[in-house]
Amino acid sequence: MKSMTENVPADPFLPDSESRPPDVLFWGWRYVPAEHQMLHSFLSSRIVLGACILIFLLIAAAISAPWITPVDPTEQVLAARLTPPIWYANGKAPYWLGTDNLGRDIYSVIIYGLRISLLVGILSVLLSASIGVCLGLIAGYARGAWESIIMRAVDIQLSLPTIMVALCIMVMFGSGLDKIIIVLTITGWARYARTVRGTVLSIREKEYVEAAHAVGLSPTTIMIKYLLINSMTPIIILCAVEIPHVILLESTLSFLGLGVPVSTPSLGLAIARGYRVMFSGSWWASIFPGLALILIVGSVNVFADWLRDALDPRSREEV
Repeated sequence: MKSMTENVPADPFLPDSESRPPDVLFWGWRYVPAEHQMLHSFLSSRIVLGACILIFLLIAAAISAPWITPVDPTEQVLAARLTPPIWYANGKAPYWLGTDNLGRDIYSVIIYGLRISLLVGILSVLLSASIGVCLGLIAGYARGAWESIIMRAVDIQLSLPTIMVALCIMVMFGSGLDKIIIVLTITGWARYARTVRGTVLSIREKEYVEAAHAVGLSPTTIMIKYLLINSMTPIIILCAVEIPHVILLESTLSFLGLGVPVSTPSLGLAIARGYRVMFSGSWWASIFPGLALILIVGSVNVFADWLRDALDPRSREEV
C-alpha cells in the first residue's frame, strides 16, 4: 500500500534544500549571508571584530576610570618616582605600569587620558559635523551667492595646514579643554561642508526632490527630509574617519604643551613627560601611553575603513 505523500505532487514554489542559499552559524545564531551582506562582512572579518572589541573595552575602561584606577592620576609621590612596572624586581603595587618622573601612576594617567581623548574626539567631530552639514546643505540647495561664499570659505580653510591653524589659535587664546574642542571644530567643519555639498548636488535633481517641490513643501522640509537623509552615508563615513584624526591632533597639541592644561591627564602630555626620561632607562613612562594612543587610533581606523567599504555602493560587492 502506497503512502499518501507519494501521491502528492511537489510544490514548485517551495524551494528544496539544494536551491536554498547557504547559511552560516555564528555562536549559535544561523543567518543567510546573501540576505545580510553587511553583517556577514563584519562577522567574517576577525580584524574588524577584534578592533570593535578593543574599542568597546577602551570605552568601558574610560567610563569606569574612577573604579578601576588604583590612585589619583594627578597625585605626585616623589618617593616613588620612576618606579618600574610591577613585573620588575623593584616594581611595587599599586603602580602596575610604573610611574613618571614626578611619581604619577602611568596606568591611571592612561585610563583618564583615554577619557580626554575620546571626549575631545567625539565632541569635536559632532560639532564640526553639525556646522559643516548645515553649511553644505545650504550651499548645495540654495546655490548662487550662498554657495560661492561658503565654498570659498571651505577652500581657504582646506588650503591651510590644520596643525598650523590649531597652533596659532591655541597660542593666542591659551590652553584648555573647551578651547581645544573649539579649535578642532573650527579646523574640521570644511570637510563635512564639501562632502555634503557634493552629495546634495548629485541628488537635488532626482525625481522625488522635484516631486517635493511640486507639492509645495518648504525648502527646510526638503533639505531635511530628502537631501539630508540621503546624505547620511557619506556623513557617517566621514565622522568615523575623522575621529582618530582628531584624537591624534589633540595628542599632538598636548605633546607640544598647547592642548589640555598640565593638570589634566592626557596621553599627549604623558608621552611628552616620559620622552624626557625615556633614554635614561625609564622607557615605560612614554611607551605605555604611546601604545594606548596607537591602540585607540588604530582600532577606530580599522572600523572606519570597514564602514567605508561596507556603506560605499561602489565597493559593496568587494566586501
